[in-house]
Amino acid sequence: TPLGDVQVDTALRDALRRDEPRLISNNQVHSAEHSIEVQLPFLQITHPQAKILPLLFGEVTPEHCRALVEVLKKNCGSRRLLVLSSTDLSHYPSQSTAVSLDRQTVSFAERFDVTGLCKWRDGGDWEKLPGVETPICSAGGLGVAMLWAQGKGATRAMVLKRGTSGDIPGGDSRRVVGYTSLLFVKDSPNSASAASEAQPAAESKDFQLSNKTQRYLLTLARQRITAATQGQSWQLQAPDLAEVQQPGAVFVTLHKEKRLRGCIGTTRAAYPLYQAVAELAYAAAFEDSRFPQVTAAELPALDIEISVLSPLQPISSADAIIPGKHGVVVRRGGRSGLFLPQVWEQLPVKEDFLGYLCAEKAGLPPDAWKDSGTALYIFTVFSFTE
Repeated sequence: TPLGDVQVDTALRDALRRDEPRLISNNQVHSAEHSIEVQLPFLQITHPQAKILPLLFGEVTPEHCRALVEVLKKNCGSRRLLVLSSTDLSHYPSQSTAVSLDRQTVSFAERFDVTGLCKWRDGGDWEKLPGVETPICSAGGLGVAMLWAQGKGATRAMVLKRGTSGDIPGGDSRRVVGYTSLLFVKDSPNSASAASEAQPAAESKDFQLSNKTQRYLLTLARQRITAATQGQSWQLQAPDLAEVQQPGAVFVTLHKEKRLRGCIGTTRAAYPLYQAVAELAYAAAFEDSRFPQVTAAELPALDIEISVLSPLQPISSADAIIPGKHGVVVRRGGRSGLFLPQVWEQLPVKEDFLGYLCAEKAGLPPDAWKDSGTALYIFTVFSFTE
């Protein structure tokens, strides 16, 4: 780079190649690839003595991601190893489509869902969107970073910045590339950031929102979905309601004739509650891959439910789970799944509830919840509907 040469860790390269025959050395593949070189000046400023080992992914599968993480763990020795993943996101939709699509791609990282990310990269509803060539260039690189961070105890993904090429002065918003900066972090049990994974004021077991705030959020969710179905422009205005100004972890669930029609949410409080509800209402209506997009004709029959989550609480065994009260999150090996407390109405037996959660939501064996290697978390919700 203009700042000088960067040393390559050839000893680590040789060790990885020795233990993983699928890794090959090929300098030529880097000659036309810029995703790594654009990171180097930053590393030269922040860590001027650091050595690097540039890696490019070939076939992207969860197994390949896990294999690379395992061989890195085996050979890192006393090194302080930073896994830095560099990738663009969506190519080449309009600005509005990119913002929505990138949010869905990043949600896999926020859930440490490597399998879901790889499947999403290989095909999904994004293939029907105009101008989209891919939702992410290097799902493999991101998958490795997710698994490496999780293996080091990371508990959440922190979004530092979102943007597109259309944001720069003179940028063409009709055809953009999406970007997001993510940091995987490990929260200490007593840290403020650990509590922020799923707050608002839901920390109190008696937490609730005023009737006025409930009406506002339900109206906001319906207005957001209605505007999108009718092709209307949408601009969110901050309300004069203190309750919705704090960051909120929330799910928005849609029902039609008492049947699920869409459900999207987050366990991390990253945005003010009103903004999270607006964005997740849109996502539940148009980005839940299990269902076709909601149409204007469906709006009269659509019921909206909003569930505000308490902080996630790690538990040592399923004995701590109270049926009918607790929502549950399972995490293991880069896979995760969540059931809201409302699911107890369909699955009142704890063993059935946890078995379906593991198998249907996390892609794990039905009895994975019994394994000590599976992390269990509980939470409560304050739910309200139209």
